[in-house]
Amino acid sequence: MMEEKVMECEKEGKFIKFNDFVKAQYDSNLPLYKKLSDTPPSFNKFKTDYVTGFGFSEWLASMDGITPNENQWYSIISTYVREGSRKVNDIPALVATLEKHNNIKIAPIYGILTVEYWQDRLSKGQAQVA
Repeated sequence: MMEEKVMECEKEGKFIKFNDFVKAQYDSNLPLYKKLSDTPPSFNKFKTDYVTGFGFSEWLASMDGITPNENQWYSIISTYVREGSRKVNDIPALVATLEKHNNIKIAPIYGILTVEYWQDRLSKGQAQVA
């Protein structure tokens, strides 16, 4: 029985873009607005309020244990830059923090822990984001 619980805890999350994660939250709240005969906020307003209220913790928890590829890391970091107003100089420490505190593993991507890598990567917009 104890082994079953250990196995359950070892399940990895799955990568999900932030907008997709918040959109699912938004969609699940729409019936409540209708039930209360209230007009739902726009998705962008909901997302802004969601970030203010919850930050990124639930989204990151849903990805527990993953090893993002280069494009997935770009999506995660660009979300922090865009939605969380993080600066490029903060990114190497952010990546290390995500690995340590959120169990999001760093794949062997050359330069991922350097400011130069992220300056180049973010300036080119080399992946789909959000």
